[in-house]
Amino acid sequence: FNKKASAFLDVDVQTFHTSYLKFNTLANTGKINWDKCWTMVLADLGKNDRLAEFLNAYPSWKSKTINEDVVNLIDRLRLAGYKTGILGNNTADRAVEIRNTGIGNHVDALVISAEIGYSKPDPRAFRIFFERLNVDPKETVFVDDSEHALARAQEIGFTPVLFTEYDELVQTLKNLGVTI
Repeated sequence: FNKKASAFLDVDVQTFHTSYLKFNTLANTGKINWDKCWTMVLADLGKNDRLAEFLNAYPSWKSKTINEDVVNLIDRLRLAGYKTGILGNNTADRAVEIRNTGIGNHVDALVISAEIGYSKPDPRAFRIFFERLNVDPKETVFVDDSEHALARAQEIGFTPVLFTEYDELVQTLKNLGVTI
């Protein structure tokens, strides 16, 4: 997403990502809606004149599909006796959509940032997540597709795994001693 959005707006990826991270927590914790978030991001980037065009294009960039391979992996992990959960940075509206997919039936805990008022990488979001999952962070492998979300892993105490592709994830879990 960051690459597509930065190319669309003609700014470098790091500049876009830095601006996005300044404001997305406000949307993910329900303090503002996404239109307001994007207004703030584009203003910060000096791209106010591209707002309508960006808002039109944005929905096609944000994937709402479920990775069935990952869901199957989650199911296998649960069958092997591991606790599984999802801690997602999303709005309240998106939380409803996520819950309606039935993904919550595949995990032991489903925690959405807008529902708890904190988003990753805030340690309070992780504390709530680990409490609901009833696990010790030190015994937890936390997988996320965002380096930003994993940034405070050492402070919080979990083992971070950056998700880039499915086969790599499976191998990394095996390397960590996770029985799949």
